[in-house]
Amino acid sequence: RRRIDIYCFQDTRWKSNGVCHINSDKEKYKLFWNGQKTAKNGVGIFVKEPLAQEVLDIKRISSRLM
Repeated sequence: RRRIDIYCFQDTRWKSNGVCHINSDKEKYKLFWNGQKTAKNGVGIFVKEPLAQEVLDIKRISSRLM
């Protein structure tokens, strides 16, 4: 509805890190996230699928910075 291509968020409180695919009603996204073993802090990025194919590498620096 809002036609968002990239969405960054913080304080996910998810453990570890990873990548997964998300399908909404009309759009497909790829989710990249980074967190800690203690489930504190954490950041993530949703990228619309055509743009996500252009991502070559993810540099995870800390649970607050990707």
